[in-house]
Amino acid sequence: MRDKNQDIDKIIIEKIIKYCDQIKDIMTRFDYSYDLYQSDITFQYSANMCILQIGELTTRLSENFKQ
Repeated sequence: MRDKNQDIDKIIIEKIIKYCDQIKDIMTRFDYSYDLYQSDITFQYSANMCILQIGELTTRLSENFKQ
């Protein structure tokens, strides 16, 4: 029998992967340019928001999964 936490962890990891894919799409759209990142607030906000969401999601992972 699966643990309920395993199901929740799986959902969280899937969401994290989606945010990683979105970051990759954003980076591709802006041609992986650090100079453009520094000068384009839209680039900054979109990438940073994904990173922020990933950080928030990691706090919801079970302790067992983190170990």
